[in-house]
Amino acid sequence: HLTYVPGSDLTVAVLRNMETQETQLLARRLTAIALGDPYPEVKPVVVDPALLKEYAGVYRVDDRATRTLRVVDGTLTVQRTDRPREDLIAIADDTFVSVRPPHLAVRGWSSAAATRCRCRGLWSSAVARGRR
Repeated sequence: HLTYVPGSDLTVAVLRNMETQETQLLARRLTAIALGDPYPEVKPVVVDPALLKEYAGVYRVDDRATRTLRVVDGTLTVQRTDRPREDLIAIADDTFVSVRPPHLAVRGWSSAAATRCRCRGLWSSAVARGRR
């Protein structure tokens, strides 16, 4: 798998006898480390249910897509337009990762001044930021 990051003079290559999702995930993780922004370790923490509710909302990804964060049975979930809903694991009060690959890291801020969501997929070098 070959990952090139424009503007950074960075290319990451992971070689294996066959292309698999694991190869792609490893390439994305190595790219994030090389860029100085590694993915967080998954060590679940308990987040206050009231705080989880503050993150709920619809966040714009681009002109055609949104990510909807909901609390379902005490768990924060994310659903992108035209994709299935996924449960998220809290690894900090404001940082969550998806349960199944390709993993998605979601960081939310809930202030009265600006509520926003930052999502980063291991399968994409782009960072999507949206406002409600």
